[in-house]
Amino acid sequence: MARRPSPDQLLDALGAVHREPTSAASLELLRAALASSANVIVAKAARLIREHRIVGHEAGLAEAFIRFMKDPSKSDRGCEATTAIAHALVETDAVSDDAVRVYLAGVRHRQRDGPGGDSAAALRGYCGLGLLTARHRDAVVELTDLLADPEPAARVAAARGLAATGRDDLALLLRLKLRLGDASADVAAECMAGVLRLDPARSVELVAGFLNELDAEELAETAALALGESRLAAALGPLRAAFDRCRQASVRHAILLGAAMLRRPESIDWLLTLLESGPTPDALGALDALKVYRHDAGVEPRVRAAVAARDSAVVTEALQKSWVT
Repeated sequence: MARRPSPDQLLDALGAVHREPTSAASLELLRAALASSANVIVAKAARLIREHRIVGHEAGLAEAFIRFMKDPSKSDRGCEATTAIAHALVETDAVSDDAVRVYLAGVRHRQRDGPGGDSAAALRGYCGLGLLTARHRDAVVELTDLLADPEPAARVAAARGLAATGRDDLALLLRLKLRLGDASADVAAECMAGVLRLDPARSVELVAGFLNELDAEELAETAALALGESRLAAALGPLRAAFDRCRQASVRHAILLGAAMLRRPESIDWLLTLLESGPTPDALGALDALKVYRHDAGVEPRVRAAVAARDSAVVTEALQKSWVT
């Protein structure tokens, strides 16, 4: 009778999955790994399933998850395996009964393994997103609760999930969260992106209001980038107005980058005007923001023409250093 591989042997063997992730040998190896009692092995197997989007392991993932949830502080410190399992199920769009069982078990799980705090925050977030993918009737309820979770990772996932619903009425939850404030810039960024996606007509003004947060530069920078990522034509006016008012260098830089991210002809024209005739700091900022167009055949020649027209040694040197292709 063949001896079962040791945990170390199994962990080393999993490296072969990268080469042929869907071969019979790899699939059997993943099944064996998911049955292991070692959380590091199960976590690695789950990550491989996620990275290569390998289907057919939902039952094995769910069985491993439930096994580790029996005494998680001892069997899965740091929620390493359970988080990797939930992430794998979400990334492979798993919606089976096995997957839903994992999502429901993990969405409210909290785990304190030591002084580091709650290690299950990301797990809760993935499970909330999983319930949404599975169209579970309680998905929005759980995501709403996660929006008030003590841990930023869970709140980020909640905001992302609510935005992914496509429902404009749920923009109100994200709007309220923005009005109440959040200590995490990442949470604010997700809420801003969400309201701009779900209810753009009424959200540009809301997000643009954060550009005026003189005592919260990070929040103002976050708002500038969110407006840029929205690609909305209505976002350029508030960005330009804030640029004229603002004196903080980091916020001004974020505003210029936001304008470039809009990828609209009028925003490019404004940046080129600053590059050609604006004060030197503004010209350098515009040049840096326009780097996203380095390989754009329609914009790159206009940038070089604007720099040539300006005839500034400082700006020309900056172009030569930062626009090397």
